[in-house]
Amino acid sequence: MATTNTDLIEILQLEIPSGANHPVGFLEILGVAHHENVNSRIYAYFLDPSNYADLAILFLDSLLELVEEKSEKTIDTESYEVITEQITPKGNRIDIVLRDSGNNRALLIENKIYHFLNNDLVDYWNCFGYSDDDQVGLLLTLYPHEIPNEVGGKFVNITHSEWIRRIQSKGLPSRLPANVYTYINDFIQTIENLTNMSTLTEQAQFYFENAKKIQLARQTYAEGVKFLNDQLGILASMMGWELYGKSDEWRNIWDKQNHLHTYYTIWSGDLLNGDRTISVIIELNSNDYKHLPGMMELHKEEDDFKQLKTDGLANSHIRHFAYKVYDVNTPDLEHLAHFLFERIERDFASVMKKILTHNYPNKDIPYLR
Repeated sequence: MATTNTDLIEILQLEIPSGANHPVGFLEILGVAHHENVNSRIYAYFLDPSNYADLAILFLDSLLELVEEKSEKTIDTESYEVITEQITPKGNRIDIVLRDSGNNRALLIENKIYHFLNNDLVDYWNCFGYSDDDQVGLLLTLYPHEIPNEVGGKFVNITHSEWIRRIQSKGLPSRLPANVYTYINDFIQTIENLTNMSTLTEQAQFYFENAKKIQLARQTYAEGVKFLNDQLGILASMMGWELYGKSDEWRNIWDKQNHLHTYYTIWSGDLLNGDRTISVIIELNSNDYKHLPGMMELHKEEDDFKQLKTDGLANSHIRHFAYKVYDVNTPDLEHLAHFLFERIERDFASVMKKILTHNYPNKDIPYLR
C-alpha cells in the first residue's frame, strides 16, 4: 500500500500538459474530412480563377513558391483550367490538374490523405505529352514523403500544412464574401486536424511516459465511483426507496412501489471532477412534466420550496423541478449517505411529499416499470 501511495503522490506532483482544443469543422461533422476526392474538390474550387481570382492567385502562388524552394523548378501559367479526376491514357485518374493548354503546360497534383502511394506517377507525367520543363508534378501529403525514383526530378513532395501555412502567411484577400472566408478557415482547420491526428501530442506523450501511474490513478477513480454508488445505495435504503441508473455521475432514487414519474436525482459529477459539491434534484419525467404549472402554483408560497433553485435542466423528456447544491468536505464525504439523508429530510421531504400525494387534474395512476 505504501508503494501505491508513493506512486499517486508522485503523479500528483507532475506538471500535466493541458489537452489541445481541436474545433470540429463541417467536413468532420459530415464524416468526410479524410476523403481525398472531397479535399481535392475544395482545393480545385479555391484554385479556379473563375470563382475568385484573387483567391486562386493566392493558392497557386503559395504552391509554386514551395515548388521552387524544394526543386528550383519554375512554371509559368498565363491562363489555366482546373480539372479534377483527369483520366490518363491508361485509365488512371489524376486528382487535380491545372492545365494551360494554350502553352502546353500543366501542374499535376496527386492528393494523399491516409492512403498509401501506389499510383502510376509515370502515367500521370505522360498524360498530356508535354515537355519536362513545362510540367510539375506534386505529391501532396499530410507528412513528408519520398518521391519514387522513376519520377525523381519530375514530382515534388509538399505537405498540406506547408501549403496552408504559406497561404496564411500571405493573408487572405480582403474583398471575399463572408461565407467564403468561413469556408476557407473551416478547411484550414480541417487540414490542421488531419495533420494532428497522427501527431504525438504533448499530452499523449505524457501519458505513455507515465502510463503505469496513470492507470493506477484510473483505478482510484473507479474506487471513488464505487464508494459513491455504495453510499447512494445506503441512502436509498434509509429512505425506503430504490436506486436506479448506471451513470458514474448521477443516480436516481425513487419510490418504486408508489410513484416513478417524480424522483430524486443525485448529481455527483462535480464531486468526481474535484469541485467538492453534490446536488440533490427533484426530477420530473414526461408523465409528471405536464403537471408543472400546477406544481409551481401549489408550492410557490412554501418556505421550503423558496430556498430551492428552479433553473435546472429542462428538455422534452425530463425537468429539474427544484434542486440544491451542497458543499462536501472530507468528514461529510466519509458519511455521505447520512449527510444526504439529513439534507433531503430537511430541505426536500415536505416538497416531495406534496408532489407525490397531491391530486392533480388527470393525474396518471402510478405504475411499475
